[in-house]
Amino acid sequence: MKFFGNDTAWIIIVSLAMLVTNAPVKAQAIHGRVISQDSLAISDVTVSISSIGKTTSTDIDGKFSFEKVSPGSYILQFTRIGYDSTSMTVTVSNKGVVTPLLVVMKTNFIALNSVTVTAQPQPMKISNSSQSVSVLNGSYLSANAGSSPSSALSNLPGVSLVHSGDFSEKPEIRGLGYQRVVILEDGVRHEYQSWDDDDSPGIDALSLTRIEIVRGPNSVLYGSDALGGVVNYIHNDGTLKSVDTSAMQGELIFQGMSNNTEGAIHGDLEGLTSLGEYNLSITARGAGNIVTPYGSLANTGASELNFGASGSTQRDWGSILVGYSHFDQHRDILPASNDDDPPDSGESDTPYQSTIHDRAWLSYKAPPAPTGLAVDLVLQQNAAAEYESDDPSSIDNSLRHRAESIDAKYNYDEPENNIATVGFSIMTVQLATLGPEPVIPAYHQTSGAVFIYDDYRIQDVDLSAGGRFDRRYLNVYNNADLDLTSQSRSFHAYTGSFGVLWHTTQDLALGMDVGSGWRAPEVEELFINGSMEGALEYKEGDPNLLPEQSFSTDLIARLTGESISGEISAYYNRISRYIYLGPTGRIDSASGYPIYMDQQANATLIGVDARLNFDIATRTTLTLGGDFIQARNNDENTWLPLTPANRISVALRYVFLSSSLISEPYIEGTSDIILDQNKVAPDETQTGGYTVFDLHFGGHVFAFDRPLTMDCQIHNLLNRTYYDNMSLYRLYAVEPGIDFRFTVTVPFVVLR
Repeated sequence: MKFFGNDTAWIIIVSLAMLVTNAPVKAQAIHGRVISQDSLAISDVTVSISSIGKTTSTDIDGKFSFEKVSPGSYILQFTRIGYDSTSMTVTVSNKGVVTPLLVVMKTNFIALNSVTVTAQPQPMKISNSSQSVSVLNGSYLSANAGSSPSSALSNLPGVSLVHSGDFSEKPEIRGLGYQRVVILEDGVRHEYQSWDDDDSPGIDALSLTRIEIVRGPNSVLYGSDALGGVVNYIHNDGTLKSVDTSAMQGELIFQGMSNNTEGAIHGDLEGLTSLGEYNLSITARGAGNIVTPYGSLANTGASELNFGASGSTQRDWGSILVGYSHFDQHRDILPASNDDDPPDSGESDTPYQSTIHDRAWLSYKAPPAPTGLAVDLVLQQNAAAEYESDDPSSIDNSLRHRAESIDAKYNYDEPENNIATVGFSIMTVQLATLGPEPVIPAYHQTSGAVFIYDDYRIQDVDLSAGGRFDRRYLNVYNNADLDLTSQSRSFHAYTGSFGVLWHTTQDLALGMDVGSGWRAPEVEELFINGSMEGALEYKEGDPNLLPEQSFSTDLIARLTGESISGEISAYYNRISRYIYLGPTGRIDSASGYPIYMDQQANATLIGVDARLNFDIATRTTLTLGGDFIQARNNDENTWLPLTPANRISVALRYVFLSSSLISEPYIEGTSDIILDQNKVAPDETQTGGYTVFDLHFGGHVFAFDRPLTMDCQIHNLLNRTYYDNMSLYRLYAVEPGIDFRFTVTVPFVVLR
């Protein structure tokens, strides 16, 4: 099937023409060296310029370099586990190379996040944000990467994963998931079938270099759906990881997991030419059945083959980034069971789901950074199909989802170096229903929005405010199988936000953020009528649903001291006309699944998130965290479905002294204490509390003048038997048993 339509051919032509333009290059280089307080070189420091999407790492001598940087002012961020994150502002002119930088990083074995977040109109220091933010990158992301792009999020406060196996995981933030969390890929909305219980983002987990999580409503910036928060998955965008520009270079990642005999290999290759920088990547992954303390779960294996390519160039007129990625997943579906015991390996049914996601993009940024125009054009196609057996002719239903979008924003200077942003967004979505048993109708949807956002600082107070207008048009096509005639819908909303953060001392900031959000009902919620193999449910929609509207207040206390750091936040989120899937008490005779129907009610979510890091001794860090939530259906005086259980997290990490063979070897023990989940929706099953212990260890081994990174983890160390209330398999199976995991990252250089 043709991916690009005639209406978008001009995008490809223009991007290729600009990429090969041999205009005189006036960009300059930024380079320097990172050392410790003892004047020793620090390798593997992540150095990034978020405003232009560049990331690199220091080599064994602590050196780094960015080539071809256009004139402008940039914030450079330096992060590495075991050291205080730091940043500095560098101004690039067209008069010559920037003076080499010397950066001194202070030892601090409290694991700190990156100092900036880019899931904003312009990059912002986390310490200046009134919202609750987490950033995963560098060594932490490498060590915790799993089968899905969301695996690394599972231990973050306020974040949980709705899952049906490791390959199918979607994030839930503060009790809100599915269509209430906006998924971004490199800052632009990732369109996938988020309403499907077992359909997760089509993003390769091992190609990510950074993940950003912003908790709380963000409709002002991202429109409909951002009631719970935003997750931004960021790839290697073609910028170099090291200073060696005379050779092609890259890395190999080997990953293994014992529980389901899973293995993965990822490779990327990158380099610099006279035209610009490029990156090529490929990942292959395969897994067998999940094993629980009770035995193997039949038909729960999976496989993936993903690849991508991107290139960037910088000229005096700005920078261009073009790219393409392909995600292809085959995931077996656990057969339904009417027994209390989990299905065993003797089950003969072999249903499976196939998901293919293609994405092509073109990004342009005008100088001087960080002000100026930025435009993103993205084409996406998501194809998902469910099969009753491993016979390809046994297709049950199939959906072909295509999206085209343009996002543009203009950042302009204000007094005192503050920057305001105005922008607009347009997206069209088309869905075709294929297969003999359609569950939703085909449709065409167009969404458009305009917004304005401003960050301002007055002495020790950071202020932010924004406003947005959204409109969405939906045209649904007739479908005889669903007894549905052609019809249309129109939705619109005004949203706004205001935040304030007061830096009371150098180490403490107190803030408040208030905002409104909205979410238009999805086609699935309006018109679905069919069985869902992956979720073992039969769903019915309601064509009379109205948009959700939320109002939220967040309070935050952020600590950035030398011996203690972290964040505590409390929130109140009231949602009018909350859409939820409620039981009908009926059973579908054909599938045997219980029938659920979409309904609406007013809802309130109240909670607290916390994570504090304590430097309790030399090279020893204690981390305490937790999240507590109450999610009420006010109209029915019951609890909302799929609300995570309250939990307490404890981690103790020790970093050993480096030797000539291994740098900063570490060992870390973690414990998640999950409390009883008795506050469940009427149709849900209560789950008991449990405690799970994990063990992590690893370090950097120097080979061939480059650091080879090894990370090992033992999940469910004591092989505990427990049910997770966020698992869609909880009615049929306990969670996986003990699992040994390893990740080895091997950098390499290919001489020309």
